[in-house]
Order: sequence, then C-alpha cells, then structure tokens
Amino acid sequence: MSSDQLSADIRAAMASIPPGEKIRIVCPFCAAAHEHSFEVRRMTEKTHLLRFQCWRGTCARTGYVVDTAGAGMVLSPSDTAAEVLPLTIRDHPTQEFLESIAGAYNMTTAYLQSQGVREGPGAALCMPWRDADGQQVGWVEKRFDHRYHKSHHELTDKRAPRLGFPARAFSYWSAPEDMVCVLVESLVDAYRVNSYAVLVGAHRELTAVALLGADISRGDALHLTLLFKRIMVCLDYDQWPKGAMRVMNRFKAMPVTVRATTLHDDPKDASDADLEELMERCRELRDA
Repeated sequence: MSSDQLSADIRAAMASIPPGEKIRIVCPFCAAAHEHSFEVRRMTEKTHLLRFQCWRGTCARTGYVVDTAGAGMVLSPSDTAAEVLPLTIRDHPTQEFLESIAGAYNMTTAYLQSQGVREGPGAALCMPWRDADGQQVGWVEKRFDHRYHKSHHELTDKRAPRLGFPARAFSYWSAPEDMVCVLVESLVDAYRVNSYAVLVGAHRELTAVALLGADISRGDALHLTLLFKRIMVCLDYDQWPKGAMRVMNRFKAMPVTVRATTLHDDPKDASDADLEELMERCRELRDA
C-alpha cells in the first residue's frame, strides 16, 4: 500500500472522530488481523493532526497524518521492538548547587526548579530530556568535574525524536501559530534563552528547543514542522555559518520559514543585550 493511499484511508476512518478521541483498527503495516493494535487519535489542540501508533512491540510504527486535502503522512518507522528502559533515579539538587548553576548561566533557581533538574556525581547538572508532549524520555547530563568523564545523554525510548523540549506552562501542540522555535545545541542553551524570554515577557513569542548536538535529522525536522511554522537556527558561535546552513538545509521543501543567526557567545553564555537582539530577530521573523 502506498503512503498516499494509507494517508487517505486514515483520514476516511477518522472523518467523524472529534478532537481528543481515538479509534483502534487492524494495523496497515503489520496486518495483525487478530488484534486491533493500530491506534489513531485526533489531536485536541491541533485538530487537523491525526496521530497514529501500533502498540504491537514487533511493529511499533508511529507518525502523523495531516487531515487536509492533498497533505501527506509523516512516518517514524520502527522495524524491530523498541525496548523502553526505566529512568535512572537522580538526586534532588541542594540549594547551593542550584545557586551555583543559576549564577554560572545567569538564570534563576526558580526556573531551574521548574525544569525539574537534578544533581549527579561530581556536581553534574542532570536535565530531564522531554518530548513535545512533556513526557520525560531520558536525561541530559552536563558534567563539570573531569574525574567523572565527559557529559552524556541517556535516552530510555529509542523511538523518541532526538530533540530536547524544555518544560513549559503550555503544550507545544497548542503553541501560537506565529511562535518562533529557536533551535539551539544544548538544553542549557535552551534554558538560558527561555528563562530570559520569561523575564522580558516574550515567552509567548518564542521558545528554544535543543538539538542535543549541532545537526538534525530529516525526520526530526518534519516533527518540528508539525509544531511550528517559523524556525530560527541559533547554534554555538563556532558553528557559524556552515553548521547553521547544514541545519537549515534539513528543512528544504518543508512548509516552514527558516532563518539562521549567531551571537557573540554560545546562547548559554550570552549577555542580556545579545539575547535581546535575538528576540528582535525572532520578532522580525514573526512579522515576515
């Protein structure tokens, strides 16, 4: 079955299904006729999105269909069973630890607490790795003590996008249409940008999402286009301009407006003045 035909079949099956509701049918991928393992849900906020998932471990296909004439399907395939591991338990941070991190990156301890950060061996900063639904799928650990080796990422579900979404007061799926997604490299970068946006009242205009690296896959780029229509790439200073152009090219032919910028320092170390310039560039993108 072609992807176009599959998209059409899913739209037809969901034609009378209201927002927030779901159906279960035989999976068109694994065709396990003995069980209705294929779940399709119409999103509550963005009702034109139909989210599907096969719950059979040997299939586990997931993705989205856009319920608009002529639109296609975004598929996140998994040909083998994906084991979901339990989250590692991390220690609650001391006040002294929170104050040291807040001072190093010019943000408040209240903001760090709102993100649910924890403390690891050697005073490591352990940040929850969350998906766009706000579900924690792992940890991103930044270590400062060389005795504990380099920082690392811990992902419990290999099917999750390799993107880090900081906790917000509202769902990413209900973000304003003109909100700008600022793509940065690390979660600390995202925390710094978002905490400043909260401070100056711009948190409804933009939100930073971490690539957890200096590149993005085409699949993760497609995932972001379901959430945002405007994207500003703002990688670390040493990635300008080649790294920024590489990330921009991942969005070619996608229904999204993408621009790139750079700061005098990495976003996590940026001054308030530099972040204010970033906010202004994002406002220009919103008005474009």
